[in-house]
Amino acid sequence: MYSNPTHFPSKHDPIYTRAGRSTSGSDRISLMNIRKRKTGQRNGAAVVELAICLPLLVLLAVGTISANSMIFFKQALKITAYEGARVSLIVGSSTPAVVAQCEEMLTQRRIRNATVTVTPDVASAAEGEIITVTVEAPCEENGLIASMLFAGQVYSESVSMMKEN
Repeated sequence: MYSNPTHFPSKHDPIYTRAGRSTSGSDRISLMNIRKRKTGQRNGAAVVELAICLPLLVLLAVGTISANSMIFFKQALKITAYEGARVSLIVGSSTPAVVAQCEEMLTQRRIRNATVTVTPDVASAAEGEIITVTVEAPCEENGLIASMLFAGQVYSESVSMMKEN
């Protein structure tokens, strides 16, 4: 049967039949029905897997985006305080100039309802005195989904620098 090298086995050869019997037409049809039923059951399993995994994947993606948004928010507050402290070190600078610089930075970064505190007064600070710029902003109004996760919290960042001439 397999002595001819040009002959390739087909599904009608005895090796492909059950218990060495030849397959009749009805056997082939029933095998096809079994295959169809199995693929139909597999499609149902895939739908169930999707129904279970998709909400988890969406939750993971939204949580990641929200966490990164809050990291950006906290970093933006720190950069704003740093830039305000740098302005406070300029000779002839004043507290309103520091606050104006900080508010400009907050506007560029779309941070709402922030407060800027400068201690002590920049104009009256002596050489060698530490000037601290503090920027605070509520999380609820500045995050994507932060209203649920960070309700009532206020982030605050401070930078201190020594006044020199």
